[in-house]
Amino acid sequence: MTMTEIEAALPGTVFMRTHKSFIINLTEIRSIEGNTIGLSENRIFQSAHLTVRH
Repeated sequence: MTMTEIEAALPGTVFMRTHKSFIINLTEIRSIEGNTIGLSENRIFQSAHLTVRH
């Protein structure tokens, strides 16, 4: 299954693709600092361009 297929199967109001390799649960966002999104206990590096697809 491709990331595009996974993304299409998830509800767009709860999940967002932020990078070609990352789909995040929006309810888990704890902080956003520059190009880093903090999710619960983990931090994920983000590219300079945030990709938002619906």
